[in-house]
Amino acid sequence: MNNDTMDTKLTRANATLQKTKELVEQEATSSISKKQTKERIRKILSGIQQAVSVVEGVAAIDPRAQAVVSVFKGLIKLEADRRDNNEQIVGVCYSMTTMVYSLRGLLSQKDENSEELEQELLAMTASMEDFGIFADLYYNKCKSKIIRFLRSGEFKDKLTEYTTKFSGHQEKIEFLLVIQMAGDYAQMKVDIRALLDRMGTPMNDEERKAQELINNEGGLQEVIENQEVLKAVGKLLEDQVTSATIQVLKENLDALIDENRTQFEFKLDGVKMELKEAINRSTQTIIGRLDAGPHDFVDDPEIKEIWRVDGWKLSVKCRTFVDGVCNHFNQRFREAASKSGGILPPEAWTLKILTNVINHPAIGEAIDEDSSGFVSVHEINHFMSQKGDTSTPVWLAYWAIGWQYLNFKYTESVNDFLDQIEEKCEAAKANLTDTDLETCVEYLKTIKLLRYIVNWVDVVLGGGYSAMEDVDEQTGSELELVVAELSQKNEQLVRENLKRINFELQDPALLVFVTQQSGVRIEQVIMLMLHLILSEHSDAISNGQTMANDGTQSQAQRTGDRKFTSQWQSMDATLSMLVFVFHARMRSLIRSWRSQKLDLALQVQCYAGGLYAGWYQEYTKPGSVIVKLLEAEDNDDENEEPQSSSGDIPNASATESMDTKMDNLSTRVSQLDARLDTLEALLRRLLGVHVNTNGNDEPAAVQDLN
Repeated sequence: MNNDTMDTKLTRANATLQKTKELVEQEATSSISKKQTKERIRKILSGIQQAVSVVEGVAAIDPRAQAVVSVFKGLIKLEADRRDNNEQIVGVCYSMTTMVYSLRGLLSQKDENSEELEQELLAMTASMEDFGIFADLYYNKCKSKIIRFLRSGEFKDKLTEYTTKFSGHQEKIEFLLVIQMAGDYAQMKVDIRALLDRMGTPMNDEERKAQELINNEGGLQEVIENQEVLKAVGKLLEDQVTSATIQVLKENLDALIDENRTQFEFKLDGVKMELKEAINRSTQTIIGRLDAGPHDFVDDPEIKEIWRVDGWKLSVKCRTFVDGVCNHFNQRFREAASKSGGILPPEAWTLKILTNVINHPAIGEAIDEDSSGFVSVHEINHFMSQKGDTSTPVWLAYWAIGWQYLNFKYTESVNDFLDQIEEKCEAAKANLTDTDLETCVEYLKTIKLLRYIVNWVDVVLGGGYSAMEDVDEQTGSELELVVAELSQKNEQLVRENLKRINFELQDPALLVFVTQQSGVRIEQVIMLMLHLILSEHSDAISNGQTMANDGTQSQAQRTGDRKFTSQWQSMDATLSMLVFVFHARMRSLIRSWRSQKLDLALQVQCYAGGLYAGWYQEYTKPGSVIVKLLEAEDNDDENEEPQSSSGDIPNASATESMDTKMDNLSTRVSQLDARLDTLEALLRRLLGVHVNTNGNDEPAAVQDLN
């Protein structure tokens, strides 16, 4: 790496980390404000990215730093991708950053103390992984308000322990590398004890009342053992006490951390996969400025040749790309037939699909990840990397028609499972404790949300459709074989990975692991995942009912079996995560379409075969259930003052987001434009047009006036 470039990065990172340190210190002393805390956290994580840039360069020069830097980058990405960051954990992330940033000393260090240094680097990596496991546990299994409040003392002690470890590693690294920049390091270090002390300190009237109740009842352990008091604390904190809550409160924290290790490792592997692809993508962009042609960065040889012959740049219009590729295979198959006496290649059946321009938009959508209307080198490489041993024309034919056909089948299956689950849940209610009955009701609310997703079939297709209806019988038979083979492979892969995490898919970071795809697009996998997950949920509820109806068990065993009842919250969290990611993707697509000044309603009807149509229809309704349940929480985060404990659900007008209003407005404007176009055409027909003697088109009425 060029020394000037690294020196520039170091100078920029030093200045940014100094400002970031000040933000961490501000957070420790500022008044409670969710909005301001959220903004500071965003800036802190942004500042940390400057250090990431430097240590990436260090790892590129010195392989000894690669393992440390890889884990560090993964942890920072996981934290940056979280929906609701905790300020204390972000503060510890800054301490971790200053530790890893000390590795810049490797740039001027020789091989002295190599063995001792490598041992210290291994210890640093292990400490970061332990912190990552804790953070993952905190954000997922311990996300309940009551768990965080009651165990805040333990959480604070753990975070203090990690901070102490990071500081110790940093001092050892500085000693081993004989760093001569002690002044700079001193400026970046921050004492986050004041920030950590805020964890567990009651911050509002509700928390102060909850703490007073705990003290009056004899302390934390007494409260945990008394469900009635625990519920009273939960009511003060506006949180639900479930069997899962009680289980987490009673279990040893170190045991919980150890149990969470495997799932965290899956997430870290997934985020490393995404980071690797991001590096490849940025490298292509940089190298693309050199003399090499853009086609040289296309991985697939055949696509590379098409790209070269057609003279495309680093990106090409989606329609142009798909037309060019389909025409290429049309020509290739015909040339092969002419050379072999009219015998077509085995894949020639795909021509009837690929040469039909009606199918081209679906192919383009499958490749165009950001729905920009352009295909980039990265996007085509990513698309082709997923085909495995499937040939390119067959892969294109699958995405032209086969995927939508399969999606329709999965949707039918998901609808059936939703019916079964609702029926089983109603039957299960009689045997549930009051606590778990509440969780079951919440689960059913999420099931209702899923109805809006699968409703795309009724909104777009009128309840019945076969994507194969536009192809002949032979082509349809060939494509069905391909669909069956690919769906079997995908189902097996996803099912096995879901089993490895016990079907607990509560964090979007796990999607990469489950699908084994970096940059996974939820619209391409959600129906498959719901098909598998709801099947598992249906069986779990049935097994729980069988257990509850077993006459050999006592009533206490029937209503309190932890193995079954603690699953309600986990099942709900899994489905809620998928719903949230699905919704977030739609919002992202809407922003893309709006920037291109496209008709939102039309795009929703067409994109991914109309998969978002039912969801969008409910989303844009006044008083939308989606806005109330998904976006009200985001709006609440912006409030300066804590909400009252009345528990009232805000009305639609209060919770409707600005994006929803903009979407409604955009849809109405599009409809108005269409009506104006219709009126204009009608007026032209009524007035009539003929050519005057000067060769100008002029309505007859105008000529009469002349």
